[in-house]
Amino acid sequence: MFTKIGFFILALLSFTLNNVYAVQYNLKGQVTDSLYNRLGGASISLLDPSDSTLVTFGITNAQGFYTLTAVKEGSYLLQVALMGYYTQYKLITVNDQLTTDLGIQVLAENAQGSVLDEVIVSGEKIPIRLKGDTLEYNAGSFKVKPDAVVEDLLIKMPGIEVDKNGNIKSMGKAVNKILVDGKEFFGDDPKVATKNLPADAVDKVQAFEKKSDASLFSGIDDGEREQL
Repeated sequence: MFTKIGFFILALLSFTLNNVYAVQYNLKGQVTDSLYNRLGGASISLLDPSDSTLVTFGITNAQGFYTLTAVKEGSYLLQVALMGYYTQYKLITVNDQLTTDLGIQVLAENAQGSVLDEVIVSGEKIPIRLKGDTLEYNAGSFKVKPDAVVEDLLIKMPGIEVDKNGNIKSMGKAVNKILVDGKEFFGDDPKVATKNLPADAVDKVQAFEKKSDASLFSGIDDGEREQL
């Protein structure tokens, strides 16, 4: 017979193992327009329905397909967004009763161009979107502590890595400069910004590759890139 303390330890071990080996799912789907043309570069986000913070995301490939990996059981708000189209939302429950193929999400083109439409679209909280060759993160979609600095915010963002020394990588490439409102912040040491600027002062974070100064001056692409 187990003692009370022995039973408690066993129950705690069981709880931990259940969390470690919790069932996870890989969800897939496709995004098209209303004529069923495949849409690449659309952002697919699973949001927490309670506060719209990001849980996981994907971006469609050139054929409009996407995959969301290692999704835990639960209820989510599926958000499909692409510039020039109305954002689509759908509540889904992920469990063993849900097919992992979410099918085709059809986006309607936003060709209105009215002031009202622009206000509605700009007010939407889209966690991550692809704008040309720039990946843009909405800072408000990521949970951080009230006293967090920018480094704490970056750690939460998919595709961005921050090591124990504060060095940053974006999409596997080292980040050597931080721009604040388009201007270099303290030269070639990004850590000065990330370890000192408060996270709540940041509205958006953009990750992109900048052409070399020589390319920008001459207009000839020399292939050199700097990750920002």
